Amino acid sequence: MASKKEVDIATIEKVKKFLEKVPSKEPTTKPLIEALEELKPAIEIAIERGHTRQEIADMLVEKGIEVKPYHLKNLFAKQREETPK
Repeated sequence: MASKKEVDIATIEKVKKFLEKVPSKEPTTKPLIEALEELKPAIEIAIERGHTRQEIADMLVEKGIEVKPYHLKNLFAKQREETPK
């Protein structure tokens, strides 16, 4: 037969106060598409300076962002689709 577990009321109140004060946990990662959107202005500068999508993708991989040239192509293709003609 299982015994009933009990928790002291004072402990419940202390824990409740503690949990109410716990700070928000900030995310430590972002989805790739969000990261690329954030980096887009810097990527555009690299393109203006004559670097290819492959070269930029290689640079990003070296810095820890696993990306392929087609991700960059899609990033800028999306911009063209949204631009009114």
